[in-house]
Amino acid sequence: MRNGLAANGGYPAHPRLRCAVFLAMTWSVLAPSPFAQAQQKKDTLRKEIFALSSAVCGVPVPADPDEKKLYEDQKQSLADAASALISLLEQEKAKLTGPELNTIRQKQEDEDNEEEKSLKQSCPTLPAGVQNAIKSASPTATASSAAPNPNASQVTVAPSGGLDFDPQTIGSRSDAKSVTVANNSGEPIELFVWYGAHLTNFKVSDNTCDTLTPDKGNCTFKVSFAPTDMRAHDEPLRIVNRNDWENLYESTRLAYQNQVQLLKKSSEMQEAVEKAGIKVNEQRIKLKMMSSKDAKQINARAVLQFCQQPPMIAGEEGLRLAALCRDLRDKSSSLDEIQNAYNAAIAKRKITEEDVNQAANSLRDSALAVIPLSGTPNHWKYPLTRGVVGLDLSAISSQTVKQAYFVDFDLLAPFRLGSANEDALEDRWWFWLNPRITSLPKAADFSSLSTISETGSFFTNFSSKGSVSDIAQGFDVNGGLEFALLKPRDGIPWWGEYVNTQARLGISVIGGAGISTPFSVDNTDILSQVNQGICDAFKAPAGTAVSDKTRLVCTFPSGSTSPVIVAPNPAFDATNPASPATVQDSFIDFFTPERSRFFRRYYAGFRLKTYFFSPDVRGDCNNGRKVCDAPYDIFPGIIDLTLGQDEAVSSGKFRRPLLRAEGVYPLPFYPGLHIFGSFYTSWGGDQADAPLNSFSVNSPANGASNDFNTFRFATPLLNRDYFRIGVGVDLIQVFKKNKGGQPSSSTGAKAQTENVQSGAAPSSGSNP
Repeated sequence: MRNGLAANGGYPAHPRLRCAVFLAMTWSVLAPSPFAQAQQKKDTLRKEIFALSSAVCGVPVPADPDEKKLYEDQKQSLADAASALISLLEQEKAKLTGPELNTIRQKQEDEDNEEEKSLKQSCPTLPAGVQNAIKSASPTATASSAAPNPNASQVTVAPSGGLDFDPQTIGSRSDAKSVTVANNSGEPIELFVWYGAHLTNFKVSDNTCDTLTPDKGNCTFKVSFAPTDMRAHDEPLRIVNRNDWENLYESTRLAYQNQVQLLKKSSEMQEAVEKAGIKVNEQRIKLKMMSSKDAKQINARAVLQFCQQPPMIAGEEGLRLAALCRDLRDKSSSLDEIQNAYNAAIAKRKITEEDVNQAANSLRDSALAVIPLSGTPNHWKYPLTRGVVGLDLSAISSQTVKQAYFVDFDLLAPFRLGSANEDALEDRWWFWLNPRITSLPKAADFSSLSTISETGSFFTNFSSKGSVSDIAQGFDVNGGLEFALLKPRDGIPWWGEYVNTQARLGISVIGGAGISTPFSVDNTDILSQVNQGICDAFKAPAGTAVSDKTRLVCTFPSGSTSPVIVAPNPAFDATNPASPATVQDSFIDFFTPERSRFFRRYYAGFRLKTYFFSPDVRGDCNNGRKVCDAPYDIFPGIIDLTLGQDEAVSSGKFRRPLLRAEGVYPLPFYPGLHIFGSFYTSWGGDQADAPLNSFSVNSPANGASNDFNTFRFATPLLNRDYFRIGVGVDLIQVFKKNKGGQPSSSTGAKAQTENVQSGAAPSSGSNP
């Protein structure tokens, strides 16, 4: 025999080797297979996810620091368990190979894909089938199925199938549905309508079921669907015995709440004692009773001991030390009282959040009836469009204004770069477009002929009382890009007169371009005999010998008292010495020059946008954002401060830089009412442009003027600053007034008082 093996079959001959082989074979039979181990691990993770998801998903973050820490730990544990389960499911799918396993593999992959989809949600959960399997496998569920709730037949509820509401926009409220509860127990029962800690999206009102209901008697209450949170889970109402509610749940919840509050007060008072001790030490250092080095080494107990019998020191500083010591003693005494109260409370029973959940489960199991509630909340529309119709007043510089109607549209659209955000206000890049029919500077309607009155026989100055015509109606469109430096939700608190509203100011950098054009241009020629007023209004600079297209040179013929225009000779022949270079025209024809392009503009600068948020409604934010108020469906107030150039303002050409300020802001007096204003001013000093003064138009006698004695003069384009102000109504806002997302004094405020349970203060935590 070699290597300790028998020749008849290879079984070890040595007793120790035979024992070792026997144990190995036994372990191989009894030990769980790798598949069973993986299945057991998955079941454990599923149970953990099932328990944690009910404590985290749909539950608001507690305000108390200790409760908040526990909540965050549970949330992290849920994420870790979901990640581990997803990894196991991926490994299991990879092992399902082979042509003979196609059917099994496909079924398993479908189940795993459904489960992974649920696990990859923002708050991981399990599919309904998996949850039911866990419930049925749990001891509580088994006992429950074996022993039905004896209280279930004591009351009946109508309607029996629960309450299902139509989709409702958050912040709005559905019509109430009535629920009737009948007492069939054979004796009077003091009922209680219980919904755990709070109802998020449903409101209970007109409740008569919180009193003693006689045998065969009925009580009623109403439920309405008033969603305020897109992510809140549907919550059932439960009809319970009031004594069960008080003894099983409410007493535990109140005791837990009391302990949490005492612990919080103890922490706050401990901090106050430490600060009071620091002030005492600072005063002792000031009185040279100790050094700064010694102060750092003295603990709070030593400072308190010093203050029990502080030395008597004369003077103001000594009195201040005595007052600081007295404050330290008072705070220390308050701390002792709080700690004694806390110790007495936990001596009876230290209650944890798990105890409260267990108490809620006990009350749930003893419920007389359960009323499922369901409804789908619709998010408010994001305020990305506006259509304002109104009246504006506009003028060049500060002259007489013109009144005109206008139509102004604003369109906003976020760029979805990279991973798309559910909340549009989380995007930084935006595209904007602003088409409008509005007042334009007269440079856009460069025909100044509309300012010449033939019947009145005078030509009013562009900046005189005739300047109402210096403003034209036309089409104007602007568009560009916007980058948010400060997102609206992170913005600066701002003025917002809407009720129940928090306004925030966001800051963006914008760049844009646009065009404008008048609807019509006056092409009528105005003919006049040359007079001194016309010569002075368009007088050429000194030293100019002949008129051109912008200025006139006038002279008086020998023996005449009427001026004439010195104009270039259209028939001048340089080879003919007898051909004069100039001619003298007695008449002038004002005409409108044609233009082949739109008036263009471009600019860049800053945009201030004010969004209006509801503090009572949670928006559809990313998970990482703690404060997530929903924006009202009101187009934001916008103020632009930009620098650029605009041909419509600077006589038809890109000349000096222009400062542009433009704003549109909603007013709270009436839905959709807006006020707006804008001004364009050149980056430079004042300069005189023709015409330099008013003048008269003297119509020539019939047949007196002809092509040989008439000078054709193109009216110059204006180069003037420009402003417009006005008010208008956003028709889009008016049409959606009753569609949700609008400010209302009843939003949230009334609902919060309706869901306070009778006989108890509002609860904290989640609805079990």
